[in-house]
Amino acid sequence: MTISIALKVGDGVVLGTDSASALVGRDGRPFKVYASGEKLLNLVPGLPIGLLVHGVGALEHRSVMCVARDLRNELASSLYQRLEPTHYLLADIAVQVWEFFRRRYEVAFRGTGEEPEMGFILAGYSAGSRSAEVWALSVHGEKGRPSQIVSPAHPSGISWNGEGAALTRLLQGLSDEVYGELLKYDIPPESLHSLLDMVPPIWHAEMPIQEAIDLVRYLGQVAAGLARFSSGLPLVVPPIDIAAITLHEGFCWVERKRWYDPAFNASHASMPSTLREIQ
Repeated sequence: MTISIALKVGDGVVLGTDSASALVGRDGRPFKVYASGEKLLNLVPGLPIGLLVHGVGALEHRSVMCVARDLRNELASSLYQRLEPTHYLLADIAVQVWEFFRRRYEVAFRGTGEEPEMGFILAGYSAGSRSAEVWALSVHGEKGRPSQIVSPAHPSGISWNGEGAALTRLLQGLSDEVYGELLKYDIPPESLHSLLDMVPPIWHAEMPIQEAIDLVRYLGQVAAGLARFSSGLPLVVPPIDIAAITLHEGFCWVERKRWYDPAFNASHASMPSTLREIQ
């Protein structure tokens, strides 16, 4: 019920997500879509680490982002396994995120016979690294433990989750449905992969971070546009929240909706600017 995008280039990684938040009935179908859902978070205050969520949007009758802030507080607390800014590895944080949400997911759906999709993209820099990395996590099913999908050794890469039909068609040349139909005609998968590899990428490792931001925004808008004009409820809706994570600037919000105006909230207005940005 969303689109979440992670684009790595040489200068950093850009994360983007839409604002759809859907209520799903017992039949597994959405019956109400809100347009103000939060799905992007600076996971650890002061560290270049971002978290995107897709799939299930609520646990414990709270939004997943609200629950994720519980984890953020634990990671920053001396009562927990507090992260040492000069020694942490994104791989270790990925495991902590997976374990935290896996426990809550199992409690929420135990005995229900349900196993709805719930996953995350974790992206940023490990301590001392000069190249970003991207991890995928899934807390449903048996094979969801964290996997690195873009390593520091790769200068660029893109990943998306959720309602990704528009991006699959745009970036790979055909939809998953068409791909599946072609396989029925006994076309070898390797031949299809060779054809898909002929589609030139529209991102490059050397592109400026501003161009990467613009591309993620565009891709989010394309996904939202297809959802708008397709039949049924729109499951990808604007606005698109965007954050960039770079080696020297760290986690920076680029576009972000808020349900409050800091000007009317003295406690937020009095915070240091860096702390205000991660709330």
